[in-house]
Amino acid sequence: MENVQLSEPQKELIRDTWQIVNQDQIHHGTVLFTRLFELEPELVFLFQYNSANFSSVQECLNSSEFTEHIRKVSDSRTVMTVIDAAVRSLDSLLSLEEYLTGLGRKHRATGVKLESFNVRILSVTVPQQAHKYNLPE
Repeated sequence: MENVQLSEPQKELIRDTWQIVNQDQIHHGTVLFTRLFELEPELVFLFQYNSANFSSVQECLNSSEFTEHIRKVSDSRTVMTVIDAAVRSLDSLLSLEEYLTGLGRKHRATGVKLESFNVRILSVTVPQQAHKYNLPE
């Protein structure tokens, strides 16, 4: 990871935004994955739960198993738990890098490619959602 430094106003904006997003995890997580599947439709085939074979992105997004992948439930490792850890680690980016590297290894074992962890997904999705809450992009 590059030597990235966030200013205090940037950290505050991230934390404030997360408080809003965290209130409706399913909606915002679904928006994020919808965008991900638009950019890389083949990724939906990595989300096969209990031998379910989804025939469409929408079928996957509507499944209860996929919802659990998004939503933070107790201490399980879900998408929102990872984002929460990232927000809490803004003052310690080195520990965040270690955490995310480990998570990337686990995802790679399931067939996810490094290219799929692309910042462009967030860079397109976050501004689209930020304007709804009058947040700077």
